[in-house]
Amino acid sequence: MDQAGDTLPIRLRPRKRSQIFILILFGFFFIFAIVWMIGTSQTGARLHFNDVEVTDPYWRAMFPLFGIPFALIGICGLAVALLKVLPNSPCYYLELSSDGLTYRTLLKTQTFAWRDLPPFTSLEVEDSSGDSKTVTHYAAAMVDTGNGGDPREVLRISASEYGTKNNQESATALAARLNRVREASLPSLAKAGARALPPQEAAARPLSVAAIRAAHIEPAGAMAMVGTAETHRLPIRLLPRKGHQLGLIAFFGFFFGFSLFWMGGASGILDLDNGTISIPPPGGWAQGTFGLFGLPFAIVGICGIGGALFRMLPNSPYYHLEINADGLLVRSLFKQTRHSWRDLPAFETLEHKRRTKNGTRTSWYTVAMEGAPLEPGMERGASHQREVLRIDADGYGAKNGEQDAADLAAWLNQLRELARDTRLSVSEIVQVPEGFARNAITVAAAPRSGGSERTPTVVRH
Repeated sequence: MDQAGDTLPIRLRPRKRSQIFILILFGFFFIFAIVWMIGTSQTGARLHFNDVEVTDPYWRAMFPLFGIPFALIGICGLAVALLKVLPNSPCYYLELSSDGLTYRTLLKTQTFAWRDLPPFTSLEVEDSSGDSKTVTHYAAAMVDTGNGGDPREVLRISASEYGTKNNQESATALAARLNRVREASLPSLAKAGARALPPQEAAARPLSVAAIRAAHIEPAGAMAMVGTAETHRLPIRLLPRKGHQLGLIAFFGFFFGFSLFWMGGASGILDLDNGTISIPPPGGWAQGTFGLFGLPFAIVGICGIGGALFRMLPNSPYYHLEINADGLLVRSLFKQTRHSWRDLPAFETLEHKRRTKNGTRTSWYTVAMEGAPLEPGMERGASHQREVLRIDADGYGAKNGEQDAADLAAWLNQLRELARDTRLSVSEIVQVPEGFARNAITVAAAPRSGGSERTPTVVRH
C-alpha cells in the first residue's frame, strides 16, 4: 500500500472521455472514404480532376482505389481508440507495483524499476502550427545530464489519458501520485536488496556496462558498448523490433494488393477498358481460371503479412528470444529451441555479405560457434567450426547492425559466465543493453519439471 492508501499493484486505464473526439474524427474519416469509394465506382458517376472530367476507363477504374489509404487511416485510428476504451484492455495501461512501473502501449511495453526512475514532474509541450498553438501536459521523469545541457527525458505519461484532463493541474497531480508510490516503494526495495545479496556480492551481481564490456568476445578485438542499460528481472523476453515489421507489412501488403488486382484483370472480373467490375466474369468462371496463376503470389503476400502481424502481437508469444537462468529459448511460429548455458560456447559477432542487384548487402549476427571434427577432404591441421546458434541481433535491437550484434554477444557472454559459476538466480535482476531495452519485457517462469515444456506468461505485478 502506498502513502495515499492505494493497494499495489494498481493498473490505471486511459481516460475514456479523451478518446471520444478521436473516435468521432476517425469514424467520420473512415465513413467518408467508404462513401467516396462507392460513389466513384458507379458506372454513371461523373468524375472530375482539376475541373476536368475523367473519361478514360482506366483512370475511372482506378479512382475508387485512391480512397483505400484514407479508409485504412480511419480504421487504424478507430482501432487504437477502441483498444484504449476496452474494459481491462491488455494493450494500453499504466501499472504501478512495489517493484516499479510498466507503461503499455499497442506496440511497446516499457518497464522501469523505481530505483532507476528519477522523481516525476509536470511537463508542458507547445506545438505551433500556423496561427494556432496546441499545449499538451505530461507527467515526466527527467534526469540531469550533468554537462549543463537540457535534462534527459526518461519517461513521459500523458495527463490527458491518465489524469483528469489536459491541463497543468492534472499533470501535477499525476506526477505527485507517481512520486508517492515511488517514495513508498524505495525503502522496501532497499531492504529487500540488502537481505538478498551478501555485502561482498552486492556490487558484483548486477550486470554493469563495464562488466559487459569485459565479457565481450570478438576475433577482431573488443568493442565498447555505448549508452546506458535498463534493469529487468529474469526471465527476459526480447521481442522483434516493431519498426522492421511495419516495413514488411507495407511491402507484403502491396504485394498482396497487386496480385489481387492482377487476378481480377486476368480473370475478366475487373475490366480496365470500360472501368467496370463484373461478378461473375463475362466469359464465366471456367474462362476466368487464368487469373488463378496469381494465387501463389497472393498467398505469399498473406503469409508475409501474417508473419509480421504475429511478431507484433502483444508480448509476441510466437516469435521471441527468451533469456533465463537455465539458458536461451528461441521461439518461432512452428519451432522452439532451447540451449543450456553449460552447453553453449562463447558468443561472438558474425558478418555475412550477400551480393544483390543493388550491390553488396551486409548483415550482422550474434553466433555461438564450437570446434567440430574435420570433414572429408579438409587439410590436416585446418580448423573447422560448427554454428550452434545464430541470432539476428538487429531484429531485436536498435537497427545498429554491427553494434547490436556486439552488444548482444557481450551481454550473453556475461550471463553465460554467471550461470556457469552458479551465480545467476532464477529471478535475478540484470541490466539490458540500451539498444535492446525497448524490446525487452519480464515474463514469469513456470515451475521447472523434468521433461515438460514451459511457456512463459506475462508478469502481472
